Amino acid sequence: MSRPLPQLGGNRETLEILNPFLQVLRSDAPISIPLDTLKGALGHFLATLDGEQLDSFVTDILSSKSLWRALSPSGIAEAVRPAPVVKARNLKPDLKDGWFSRDKLGKACRSWLEQIFSASKKAKSENAVYFYIGLLTGTDDAEDVKWGQPREDIEEEVVVALSERLYPRPSRHSEKEKAKETEDELEPPLETYCRAASHVDAARLRVLDLRKVGPQLHRAIFESLGYPPLAVDRTKMDLKLAKALSRGLSQTLVALSQGGERNQAFAWDAATAYVARMLDCGERFQREWAKPTIPAAGSIEWERQKAALASFTQVTWPVVEIMLEPHSYASKRERVGLASHIVLTLGKFASLAQDQETSTEGYESVLYGCLDLIAAGGGPKAVRQLLEDLNEPKVSDSLAGFILIVAEQLIRLIDAESMRDIVFPLAQKYIVRPQHRASFEAANALLLTLLDTASSTLAADMTQGPFVDALSVILAHSLLRHARDEAVKAEQLGAAYPLVVRAAGRRSTDLVEKCVSMLDSATFPTKDYEFAVKKIRILIAPAIPRSLMPAYLDSIAKIITDTPRESEARLELAGLTFKVVMGDMPDESKQMAVEWWLRWRRRFEGGTDEPQARL
Repeated sequence: MSRPLPQLGGNRETLEILNPFLQVLRSDAPISIPLDTLKGALGHFLATLDGEQLDSFVTDILSSKSLWRALSPSGIAEAVRPAPVVKARNLKPDLKDGWFSRDKLGKACRSWLEQIFSASKKAKSENAVYFYIGLLTGTDDAEDVKWGQPREDIEEEVVVALSERLYPRPSRHSEKEKAKETEDELEPPLETYCRAASHVDAARLRVLDLRKVGPQLHRAIFESLGYPPLAVDRTKMDLKLAKALSRGLSQTLVALSQGGERNQAFAWDAATAYVARMLDCGERFQREWAKPTIPAAGSIEWERQKAALASFTQVTWPVVEIMLEPHSYASKRERVGLASHIVLTLGKFASLAQDQETSTEGYESVLYGCLDLIAAGGGPKAVRQLLEDLNEPKVSDSLAGFILIVAEQLIRLIDAESMRDIVFPLAQKYIVRPQHRASFEAANALLLTLLDTASSTLAADMTQGPFVDALSVILAHSLLRHARDEAVKAEQLGAAYPLVVRAAGRRSTDLVEKCVSMLDSATFPTKDYEFAVKKIRILIAPAIPRSLMPAYLDSIAKIITDTPRESEARLELAGLTFKVVMGDMPDESKQMAVEWWLRWRRRFEGGTDEPQARL
């Protein structure tokens, strides 16, 4: 390391820190600096140096053997990543706000990035690709800067490097020399590809032979999940790697789907194969949850299944987005078929997905996106088939909850037979089983939706009347009973009970009075529930018959005035009452309610103790 240190400008503090740091990078001795400090220094100096100092620093990074021994490729990328954001932030104070200043900022940032790229090219390092990935990630973070040509140059360089790693030329070296070359690789090529893919333009990424990369990623994902073709193999299991590989496959499918027809066809086949494989994988996982001792949270099996579900949502969400586009490559029938298989696969992970300790990014987006596709393209026939496929001979508590969630979303497309044989029996079973929280809540949500749907069609189909009568009473009783036991939370009761009364109002005044009477006779465990009931009484006012409205409004007035003056609770009740009176009252009761509000408003707001006299 005989190369002299560059002549540095800048303040004394920078010199005092930088000179020793450069000596560390240029030494072959192991680096003893803490890794976080080392990464921070790399990003800081990359963003703050300029001119010859920056050129020299880039060369030192790429040529330092001790640095590349101390940090992994991902560590180098993480260290470099903050530099573009820091550089842009450092330049902003020197520029005034406005379009012209933003343009100057962009030019300054592009000039900086171009200098780094030129210096890195001169260094001729085989490891530069990892450095470039960090820069690309960082420029993505600095969204308000247009990085232009320098970024495109870096992307092209990354693609070239990936091509050389993914498709190496046949080597004439001996087997021993080939093995040594493999050992010298800092990172397997597929992993490098996966970290780079989401930061490279799709058209540029298609320069690579993605139709070879896709199947390789497919195999590698399931190997990393411990799921090779024939049996579970934990020797190759790497759950962290599975996440990275899934991100790479996701980006590969997106890039292919934006290409020509052959690429789109390949992307479709690859997505279909992945879903089919994960469906089989999910069935194996489902059997683990059917055992007397289910996988414990944090156990290897639990983490493995969690990683598999995360992989699935990572890969399928962009696929769902593509299918939702109006000019999707696949036919409507094919899209409905794949969407149904995705939902079936999610059903296999129901036990994990409903675990309150677990949250999987993209899960709901994938599920509801697929249900939208099925509803729009498949109709009642596809919905019936989906429910039949989900309804296994032995439905677990978690799967029951999943089926009920699906049914709630597709309620208007469920035929009478499916409702009678599959959906309604599950809802009846779990509406009285609060011990399985997810299924209990799903049953309540479905029955509320079913009641709303049935009551909305009474004008056209009076045969639904007895069903609305029965279901209104069942739901009212269930909500009040489970609220007493605190299985239904106060806010859930407050949201659900008004829906029951509103549906009852479409049927008959007698049914409304019955629901109100049940509410009057109920007892509640805490003040939170009592306050929720006060709000319920206000919210159901529009359903009260006109003949009973004067007395009912006076009861609401008493609820509000009995609440301490100037308290948040009183203000909330008064505000809710105003919204109901002005926005929700039916025409026949509107004027009466408005006049009542005007008489009582001042007292509700903490004014005089007596309502204003009638005009």
